[in-house]
Amino acid sequence: MKKGGFFSSSAEAALISRQNDGFEPPRPTLSVAGWVAWRRILWCCPCAVTFALSRFRFSLLLLASAALLSSCGVLHGKKKPRATANTQQFVGTVSLVSEDPSFVLIDNGSLPPPMADTVLTINNPGGIPVEMKVTHIQKPPFVVADIVKGTPKKGDRVFR
Repeated sequence: MKKGGFFSSSAEAALISRQNDGFEPPRPTLSVAGWVAWRRILWCCPCAVTFALSRFRFSLLLLASAALLSSCGVLHGKKKPRATANTQQFVGTVSLVSEDPSFVLIDNGSLPPPMADTVLTINNPGGIPVEMKVTHIQKPPFVVADIVKGTPKKGDRVFR
């Protein structure tokens, strides 16, 4: 049938052209919104061209991928809580120690003052750690804290 061109003879070409007789099957109509949606899909995803003829395969693929993605957390169980670092936040230095009513004056400089009732600590190397509780009395850059345990010294670094 095929020798040199598409049709083997001009008679075969004439026969095929007579069979059509100008008849064209009706084209499916698509609304403007539908046409725009399909153009967006085909433009952004080249693989959608293969699924454009079969909505069933496309929806089946979406359903399968959704099922696989949603089951990721089910297979592994609950997530373990993240470990938080036990880093102490620097608050300031002890400026004054009053032995009689047992309070300290803490100079926090330009750092934000700690909230009232916050527990502060001083870690003395080789000594007993000092615990203090912040009072409501604050006058920047100073904060007043009551001594709960230990004996602080002037110049000690205070941490939250």
